[in-house]
Amino acid sequence: MTSNSTYEHLLKLGHEPEAPLQERESYSTRERGVVYRLEHIDRECASFGIDGKIITEGYRCDKLLLIRCAQDKAGDKWAQVFIELKGSDIEHALKQLEASVSNPIFAHKTNIRRVGRIVTRGSIPGNKSNPKVAKAIEKLSKEYRCSVKILKSKQPDSFAHL
Repeated sequence: MTSNSTYEHLLKLGHEPEAPLQERESYSTRERGVVYRLEHIDRECASFGIDGKIITEGYRCDKLLLIRCAQDKAGDKWAQVFIELKGSDIEHALKQLEASVSNPIFAHKTNIRRVGRIVTRGSIPGNKSNPKVAKAIEKLSKEYRCSVKILKSKQPDSFAHL
């Protein structure tokens, strides 16, 4: 039996959302003093813990936010926001993001948008100043169609800019 979305697939596997599917104006999550906030959603969304819950071994990011962008006869359309809350190690965060994005458990034809958000307590390095960071971001974009943005803790993100 196939699932109609990543959301349904995760539920069928027994994973409970940390924040249940419901319409939200905004969403926020925090870990060890690092805070991610997405504003102006105004759509149904749900979040799942990845680290230690859906993926228990190897590299993995912290959270997955699923946002239902549209519903019609052809099926739902979803945006995926992979979230890594990090102290300062951006290179490590990118490895965690890639491991999560490439995991087949999150692949589904209804996913129309996929983004990664690395939220750091420290300063945000320029991609040009660190070639490894630039290369990893480019790989995520080209191979996995996942655009990545690095944000400071508590810096608001907007649904319109996903």
